[in-house]
Amino acid sequence: KQLALGYSHTCALREDGKLYCWGYNNYGQCGTGVGSSTDLTKPTLASKVPALSAVWAGYHRTCGRSLTGDILCWGYNFGGEAGNSTTSTQLLPVKVLGLPSTPIVAVAADYRRTCALTSTGDLYCWGYNGTRDVNPSSTTYVTKATKHTTVTGVAVFGGGAGTLCAMQPVKKQVVCWGDGGDGELGYGGTVSYSATPRVVKGLMALPVLMSGGNDHTLIVTSNGQLYGAGDGGYYQFGTTSSADVTTFTTTGFKSKYVAAVGAAETTCALGFNGQVYCAGYNSYGTVGSNSTSTYIKTAATVVAPK
Repeated sequence: KQLALGYSHTCALREDGKLYCWGYNNYGQCGTGVGSSTDLTKPTLASKVPALSAVWAGYHRTCGRSLTGDILCWGYNFGGEAGNSTTSTQLLPVKVLGLPSTPIVAVAADYRRTCALTSTGDLYCWGYNGTRDVNPSSTTYVTKATKHTTVTGVAVFGGGAGTLCAMQPVKKQVVCWGDGGDGELGYGGTVSYSATPRVVKGLMALPVLMSGGNDHTLIVTSNGQLYGAGDGGYYQFGTTSSADVTTFTTTGFKSKYVAAVGAAETTCALGFNGQVYCAGYNSYGTVGSNSTSTYIKTAATVVAPK
């Protein structure tokens, strides 16, 4: 039904609501109820996790929506990532505190931050807050879901490791805030971080999806174009340039796309034709194009299994 890829673990949700996870499990992120230095090398039933309707994964943690609608998190929690007002490892799923009774329509678990969007356009976030992307008033960890008061009327949201972006259709604008040292806020300049949402520049159509990597931000628009801003030093925008980009610019991914994701210094996108394309850092074969080059400078076709 759904896959969720974390920092070094993966989870798969079946149609019957059962969750299976594998990979690194030192913080109990695989839902077995124990933290173990022994990696899970095959899908293993997350026996301590109730039946779910959705699942998301981030940095050594996992979150899911229970069949009763509660948002649950477990695993790594040193920055409040579990959202239950603690900063200790959570080996068992805990209910995220602070969320309203208003229906949650979207959730994103990025690196060490999780955000949830309500049906009324309010954005609630919790977790690590070193770049003020979770709470603009300080850099203190946010240990339970907290409403963003400076960004309201949100329809689409997402971002990278320390950056958040949101589309506000009533205001007819897209804003980004948080980490901006490489231009990933897309407003035309750089700043170590910005607690104030910056109106982005360069987009020529409405966003339908937002994502990002360590220091770059990606936006897919309604016409299928993939835009990027931020760190280009690993050629993650699919062009032959390694320069940083400070306004959202169409990337070297020239087809039409329905989705895109940034992971560390790599970008991958799913085309209308069902083909996956990737570019950027490739030391571990991350791009998947059957190349051993350190960098893949132009968007390459991922070799499909036979």
